[in-house]
Amino acid sequence: MSHSRPGPWATFFGVAILLWLLFAGLEVGLSCVVNQTGMREPGLDGGHKAGLLATELAAGFGAVVAFCLLAAPLVRLGRWRWWCRLPLVVVVFLLTYLYIGSWVSFRMSARFIDVGGVLMWNANRVQFMQHVAQTDPWVVVLTPMAAVIVATFGPWGLLRLTAAAPAGLRRAVGRGAIGLLIVATGVAVWGHVRYADSRAAVQMNLYVVPPEEGRVYRFVRDERTGPVLHVLADVHRWLFRRPAPLAPDPAIVVVRQPQVPLATWVSAVDRAKVKPWNVVVLIVESLRPDQLQVYGGGREVMPAVESIAREALLPARCYTQASHSNYADLCPLSSHYPLRGKGLHIYPEDPPYPRILIYDLLKALGWRTGIFSSQNETWGRMDRYLETGSLDRFLHAETYEGETYVPRKDTDFASWVKGNKRAGKIDDRFTVDEAIKWIDEDPSKPFCIYMNLQNSHVPYEIPSDFPHRFGPDPKSLDFPILFASFPPDQAGVVKDLYADSLAYVDHQIGRLVARLKATGRWKDTLFVVTGDTGQAFYEHGFASHASHVFDEVMQVPLIIRVPGETSRRLDRTAQHVDVLPTLLHLLGLPPHPTCQGLDLLAEDFPSPRSVYGLVQNGVYEEYAIVQWPWKLITFVRWDHEMLFDLSQDPGERVNVLDDNRAVADRLRRRLATWRFEQLDFYREEKRYRNEYPPVLQDG
Repeated sequence: MSHSRPGPWATFFGVAILLWLLFAGLEVGLSCVVNQTGMREPGLDGGHKAGLLATELAAGFGAVVAFCLLAAPLVRLGRWRWWCRLPLVVVVFLLTYLYIGSWVSFRMSARFIDVGGVLMWNANRVQFMQHVAQTDPWVVVLTPMAAVIVATFGPWGLLRLTAAAPAGLRRAVGRGAIGLLIVATGVAVWGHVRYADSRAAVQMNLYVVPPEEGRVYRFVRDERTGPVLHVLADVHRWLFRRPAPLAPDPAIVVVRQPQVPLATWVSAVDRAKVKPWNVVVLIVESLRPDQLQVYGGGREVMPAVESIAREALLPARCYTQASHSNYADLCPLSSHYPLRGKGLHIYPEDPPYPRILIYDLLKALGWRTGIFSSQNETWGRMDRYLETGSLDRFLHAETYEGETYVPRKDTDFASWVKGNKRAGKIDDRFTVDEAIKWIDEDPSKPFCIYMNLQNSHVPYEIPSDFPHRFGPDPKSLDFPILFASFPPDQAGVVKDLYADSLAYVDHQIGRLVARLKATGRWKDTLFVVTGDTGQAFYEHGFASHASHVFDEVMQVPLIIRVPGETSRRLDRTAQHVDVLPTLLHLLGLPPHPTCQGLDLLAEDFPSPRSVYGLVQNGVYEEYAIVQWPWKLITFVRWDHEMLFDLSQDPGERVNVLDDNRAVADRLRRRLATWRFEQLDFYREEKRYRNEYPPVLQDG
């Protein structure tokens, strides 16, 4: 065989071929191994899968050629001086890291990385790494190592390999690769023609796109085939498919309240009518209503909470404002919707817009105030929003001096996180211990505390000495429970483990209630229990939360225990922004103009009442409006809508938009007006310096 050195173009071609073959091998292997890819979807036949995989390989060849063309000048520079190689090393490192990271992201969340994902990761870097360290500890070490090795030796290794290969072998590999590329391109074109506009029904648990519109193939191609197609779909959507925002409806009445000094509100308080009750607003991570018998659950998971519910106000249904914690957690405290911009909102230092939280109002009237949270409140920089200057105590994972949570699969990184208080969680028993200790310090004053309990967060960790009443011992599992990914056929097992974690959280709530009863303070305690979000177990093809706005994520229980009350059902649709105005009413305090929510006990409570929810986390963007029994969801990424009649279809399985256009139009106009008013308010400094956020009147 001839060993003649190839010319520049032959070398370029050889490197591109080798790089593409490596990419093709990785794509085929990963697509067949990682859960929730199109290759693992049992509802797709072989033709769908062949077309999808061929499209990714053909697109990958284009990406490889583009990279080689851009890298060629850097390669020539690298041959002159060793330090000239640095730009190429950096570029290859970043691309390799993003490629591996994109597949890691998909394995954990069924979502490849795009620009929004990078922005969200950058805002919460350490916390994301801690999540990865809990479930895939090897990734934390191997991903950067692989990227460094590929970046350092890859480009010049491929050049040397191409130059050293016999000419006959180079020709054989080149011809084989060209043949494979021709076949892949042909199959990709065939798949697009055959399936992209097909109206044939496909039995899949896909929730965004109905199969009769021919979008299933496009959806899987753009979202669940590979990172290259996902990025290309994002670019195409950005350039050509950005839907124009809907205009607000001028017929909808919008109330705009001027800001008032806190002292002015305090001066309006009739002290003789004030009930100096203690106030506890307790959020349980990922709490679904169906885990409580009082909301229709089939088994007793949380007996302490059930006991609280027997002397509480219970709205017929309640919605969180967002499917992710950094937006959802703050709404019950502030009565403000979390939509503040067109992209992911990270709370700024000393936020310039108005925020009056419940403990600000009660602190001004003599209450002791505190936050006791098992999570790290730096997620999304919630700590900046929560720290208003009115707190006597602010405990969360980063300020806690004791042991923070260490996952089952501990790693050196997880231990570092624990030691540096950056992303670990406090075991809920310690959070409750600290709350009890603080409450007992001064029994002479009423207290107001916000609590956030976290043991029910994925992966549902509880101490080994706490009994598992519903699920198996987690150590016996032969599959990982990632944040938003586990084998769909194991959803029942994972849901039982979730129930065990809720039982553990409930035990800690029971300890707190028992202490309040033992000290005689329970009879004067207004106690709220709710969830920040619900939790999905593949009801609509996805797991966990922070992704979509279906009811398994957006509906939460709301239990408002009132001293001296017996259980009372309220045939009303509540949302988290209603908590603050309702508590003010129960405490005998005047309403505050900051509230965007409603007093759930108001005699003029509107029917139907509009409820708003969203996901806007840099990766997903969706909006929902509920006017019971109707619910409209707008999927911004797909410029698509779904309408459900929840009274007939509580599982949100049948899109009835075509048969109810008038209803959809009415809800769409109201949702568009709400979105416009929110964004307009936070965009105009003059407004948010002088007004409170606007309120859309129902009726």
